[in-house]
Amino acid sequence: MSKLSFAIIMPAFLLFSASGAIAGDAGYETKGIGDYSCKDYESASLVRPSRQTDDVNKTLRDWAYGFASAMNVEKASNNQKGKSLKFLTGDLVVQEVDAYCKKNPDKGLLAAILSTYKSLPAN
Repeated sequence: MSKLSFAIIMPAFLLFSASGAIAGDAGYETKGIGDYSCKDYESASLVRPSRQTDDVNKTLRDWAYGFASAMNVEKASNNQKGKSLKFLTGDLVVQEVDAYCKKNPDKGLLAAILSTYKSLPAN
């Protein structure tokens, strides 16, 4: 590869790879439904109670469970207390994300899930 090709391709690669890697407002690198915006989630919510929305909510709940579990693992590895996940139910996730997104339509689902996580009592 010539130096000129490398000089053009590398910055473009870095720009495009970074653009989708950092989710929402919190600055975490994530993958999955947490990368979606509240507007996207609200659009899916308008068709309730459809099977499509049930699938979105199941995906959201499962992603939130994994995210909260990973947050607790990270906190434990740094000798910090995590959150009690016994209070993190599927209904709570959907209810909290719905409320957060109605108030903050320009934010991302990661921010909504992180807000839900932070509201849980300490473990």
